[in-house]
Amino acid sequence: MKSILVLVFLFFAVVLNAQPVLNAVNFPTEYSANVYRPLTAGFNNGLPGENQIWDYSTISLPASDQSYSLIPLDTIPWATSLFPEANYCFLYVNQVNDYHYYNFYKLTDSSFELVGYIDWDAIDVFTDYDIIFQFPYTYNSVITDTNQNILPPSIVTITYDAYGTFITPYATFENVIRQKSVTPSRTYYTWYSTNPFEMLATGNFDNNFMNFYKNTTLSVSKNKIMQFEISPNPTTGIIDIEILVIIKV
Repeated sequence: MKSILVLVFLFFAVVLNAQPVLNAVNFPTEYSANVYRPLTAGFNNGLPGENQIWDYSTISLPASDQSYSLIPLDTIPWATSLFPEANYCFLYVNQVNDYHYYNFYKLTDSSFELVGYIDWDAIDVFTDYDIIFQFPYTYNSVITDTNQNILPPSIVTITYDAYGTFITPYATFENVIRQKSVTPSRTYYTWYSTNPFEMLATGNFDNNFMNFYKNTTLSVSKNKIMQFEISPNPTTGIIDIEILVIIKV
C-alpha cells in the first residue's frame, strides 16, 4: 500500500509541474483584444525557469485606444497574391491616428512564421520568413534566425525561457509560456497563453515599455478593415497603393 501511495503522489507532482507545450492545434480561429500601454516603472521581467509567478496585478491600466485582432484573409484584397503562403493574419489598429498594421503568417503543423506585413505606406513580402515558433514548442527551445522585420535585418535568438502563472489587473492565467527575443539592439519578452493560444503581454519592463492584451473576442464584422487597390497588377516595378478604410457593422 505504501508503494501505491508514493506512486500516486509522484504522479500528481509531475502533473502539477508539467510544462505547457504549444502546438499548431492550439491556435484560435477567432480572436480580438484591447491593447493597453501602462506605465511600468518599478516592475521587472522576472526570472527564467519553471513555475514562475509574474504578478502585475497592481499595474494601473490606462484607457485602451488600440486593438489586436485575427482577421480572415478573404477580407483583405490582394492578400492571396501578395502573400500566397499566408494563412493567418493579425491586424493591429491604433485608433488615435487610425493606423493599421497587418502581419501575415504561415501556420503549419511544424511552425509559425511571419511572411510579411502591410501598413499605411508599405508592403513588405519576406523572402526569408521569420520563425516565431517551431512545434512542439517546449521549455528551453532555442531558435536562431534572421529577423526580417528589423531594418536592417539582424540575427535574433528566441528562447522559451520560462513558464508559470501570469497575473494581470483583469485576470490570472495559468500554464503561460514566456519567450525571450534578443537582437543586437534590443531584448524583449512575450507572454503567451497556450490553450487556446493568445498573446498576453509583450515588451521589456526594464525599458518601461509593455503592451497588455485583454481578450475581447469580438466579431470580425464589427472591426474596421482596410481595403487596398494596387496597380498595376502584376508588376515587377513601382506600384501605386490606394487605401480605403471601411467599417462593417
